Amino acid sequence: MSRIALTAYYLGGVILALGVLCVGLSMPKPGWRALSERVPDWLISIETGGLAAVLGLTMMAVGKAVDRRSRMTRKNLLWARDAASPKVWGMQYPGGLDVLAAYCGPDDGPEARKKRIKTSARNRFGQQLEASDFPLVLHAMGDPPDAPQDFCSISGQFPMVSPRLAELLRMLDLGSGSFFEAKFYTEDGVERLPWSHAFWNIGNRKESFLPDKSGLTRVTSGRLDTPPFELYATKGSLQENEIAVGPESLNGPDVWIEPKVSNCIFFSDRFAQLMQEYGLLHLFDLKPVRLIEPD
Repeated sequence: MSRIALTAYYLGGVILALGVLCVGLSMPKPGWRALSERVPDWLISIETGGLAAVLGLTMMAVGKAVDRRSRMTRKNLLWARDAASPKVWGMQYPGGLDVLAAYCGPDDGPEARKKRIKTSARNRFGQQLEASDFPLVLHAMGDPPDAPQDFCSISGQFPMVSPRLAELLRMLDLGSGSFFEAKFYTEDGVERLPWSHAFWNIGNRKESFLPDKSGLTRVTSGRLDTPPFELYATKGSLQENEIAVGPESLNGPDVWIEPKVSNCIFFSDRFAQLMQEYGLLHLFDLKPVRLIEPD
């Protein structure tokens, strides 16, 4: 946090604690009564405590907002400075915890779970999918139900987009990518919810990944009955410039999968600039990917 944001946040915390203390001092309990005799009368008031608590919470919220705005401004300035050079961006599939939404299909039997896992795996490898592959009816997994963001991940398996984001994405080259709208219901399946999000079938693959110039680790299936395959994974969370790709990545769709890279989605700089322009960049934890030009 910046110094201003940090000051506002912690000062708000102190005021909030003072408000709680004021409320406590007004309680007719022996322990609080002994303490209240040693403090000014104006502190012994539920009204004073309530006002202090509201003020404290407000200052903490302002501190967080200032910090977020500062981080977004720094990121925007960085992107504007480097916008002239072509880039490729990567993000771990399906995104951070802040974009997860607690919904699932109404059928939770073994066959339904098996189908969801298979569909998710195929999407992660950039295979083309059909609407019938997805659970197009979703029930909330809690009450009150989550309000999904413009970009979200349903139960950590399926990326989804709002109608607004889908419209923006169609301005790009999505290749074989597609969207399949789902219906949302409350946990009991009775009330229809107002969301109109759609499953995002990535549907594109490129072969531009350069393993010898990347910092990823080669992984295996660990099963004797599985043929050897070439697959690489990050050692933890994806880091900046940890992945290298060749110039082939600049051709074709703006969103794709590199089949030799585990659990990552790749984006063109056109995608990144569009999300920045419409204020949706914060939903995608994009990390720069090194573009290796031929000698």
